[in-house]
Amino acid sequence: MLNNKLVAERIAKIIKENNLSASSFSKMIGVQRSSISHILSGRNNPSLDLLLKIHKAFDYITLEWLILGDNSMEKPSSKIENKHNSELIIEENDFDNKKQSLLREIVYYYNDGSFERFFPKS
Repeated sequence: MLNNKLVAERIAKIIKENNLSASSFSKMIGVQRSSISHILSGRNNPSLDLLLKIHKAFDYITLEWLILGDNSMEKPSSKIENKHNSELIIEENDFDNKKQSLLREIVYYYNDGSFERFFPKS
């Protein structure tokens, strides 16, 4: 059975461990700030939709832990990246041994639907 008080405590733990305010957390998951405030204060119960939004924004957190408190908080993985704080680092050495002619185009797609194209020099 779902214990709403414990779910609210787990949400508070996510906020604390990611050094977020309730306001910034609500923006990240796409809900109103008052929704998070009411859940944390015990006034409202978290909906399944809200829990799924949290899981989508923090995909390293297991739904089993978030909803039921079962298992560990994080998915088992050799490397867990928080997509909101991760940085992509590419070393030039990785590409030194490859012929440039193999690479025709690099396209970066962004969440807002925009993109950028880069073409290597011949």
